[in-house]
Amino acid sequence: MLVWTKSEVLQIGELPPGFQIYTVKDTIFTPSWLLRYRSELVGQKVIEKNRPNLLLVPRLDYFTRETLRWASSVEVPFAVILHGFESIETNSIVHQAKCIFCVSEAIAKNLPPSLQNKTIVVPNGVDTLRFSPGKPDQNVLKKYKLDIHSKGILNVGSWLAQKGQAFLLEAIAMLPPPPEGPELWLVGSGPEERKLRQAALRNKVYDRVKWLGSINDEDLVSVYRAAKFVVLSSFGQKLGELEGFGLPVLEAAACGIPAVVTNSGGLPEAVVHEKTGLVVEANNTKLLADAINYLWKNESLQFQYGLNAQNRVRENYTWDIVLQKLGREIRKAIQQSRLSEI
Repeated sequence: MLVWTKSEVLQIGELPPGFQIYTVKDTIFTPSWLLRYRSELVGQKVIEKNRPNLLLVPRLDYFTRETLRWASSVEVPFAVILHGFESIETNSIVHQAKCIFCVSEAIAKNLPPSLQNKTIVVPNGVDTLRFSPGKPDQNVLKKYKLDIHSKGILNVGSWLAQKGQAFLLEAIAMLPPPPEGPELWLVGSGPEERKLRQAALRNKVYDRVKWLGSINDEDLVSVYRAAKFVVLSSFGQKLGELEGFGLPVLEAAACGIPAVVTNSGGLPEAVVHEKTGLVVEANNTKLLADAINYLWKNESLQFQYGLNAQNRVRENYTWDIVLQKLGREIRKAIQQSRLSEI
């Protein structure tokens, strides 16, 4: 089995006799210029060299889509992992997959009926060695000009209209200013930045927002630990705009930080309402503001939700647990002849 990923070999347990796991870097030397400009040729060379009995693609992008088209043309069976709804609408290659792994029930339920019989839900995983409870690095907080003694609420994600940061800014405007109310920390980047800054000015909350930009994972751990809780306010109207799952919620949870989320796509699957956080109706600024205010004022609830969230991650979402499930499902799929050509 060829695992199409630049990461380390997936540790998914024992496979049926005759199966081997490779990664791209194990199989062929790839010049960086070729990977960047003619990536589909790399895929062809890897497949021609190994003739894998199963090609597993952890994420769909231009690189892997072109490779899958080639694999299909030479009758190499493949499985894909869908992380978002956009893959359903725009990637016809998904219909040719022998097995489809979805990171949320929401994605799986929105697949066409013709694909339901080969769909399996395997959630995202979290690196709990990196994302863990603890004190934030004070140097990191100083780097991003965050007040060491006061905490804010955190939003992590691309600055896109469907991510709902504009609604979050409106919600912040309904709350009292710091210290009675929260400061908002925005992590990310994207084409909506100018509009978001304008929205902050329009709602008279610009001085309550920290625009942190893109942050590496090492720094992000400290920012998670320093936040009171995470807020994801996605509201996508179209299928391709809905949240696939909500990885920042799990990363925060692994650090012992609860979340307030909207019921967009797979987001509610990342939060157990009134146990690890709060789930509110998408595109309803008043409900979002009320939920933020409620959790902000209840520190004991923040602690309890955060502890519950951390335990939930340890029991369900560590990479060891997720990859073991992926391995079991691959073996089951083979045994049940879902991959009938193997």
